[in-house]
Amino acid sequence: MNLASMSVAQLRKGLDAREFSALDIMTAIEKEITHDAAHAVPINAFIELWLDEAREQARAADTRLAAGERAPLLGIPLAIKDNLNYRGHAASCASRILAGYRATYTAHALENLAHAGAIFVGRTNMDEFAMGSSNETSASGLVRNP
Repeated sequence: MNLASMSVAQLRKGLDAREFSALDIMTAIEKEITHDAAHAVPINAFIELWLDEAREQARAADTRLAAGERAPLLGIPLAIKDNLNYRGHAASCASRILAGYRATYTAHALENLAHAGAIFVGRTNMDEFAMGSSNETSASGLVRNP
């Protein structure tokens, strides 16, 4: 069973059945991301990773699940597109213009995801200011489709 390739529905079902933990999922995702970065030509999907923070959130999710708490995304890791603000974290819209900007608030969509129990793994690369569809205009470099 490859946790990193399971759907959200499969992960939810497995977490609820205690077949694996949120920390197990994070470990699998981290291994997949690290494996990609080790390639001669990495995919370059992530601009920034918050793996320590995500592992901490996964441990907290496991504690909440063990206590019987249920939420639609509790323990499910998600990546954030770089045009969504997450308080205290960088948000550049893949542009040099916003290099160094740190969000002073969390986007409402992310607040809803967090309320549903989602774990945020990092921010993903994109076309600068989301203007394009090929991911070739990012200040963080080209994203390669494997």
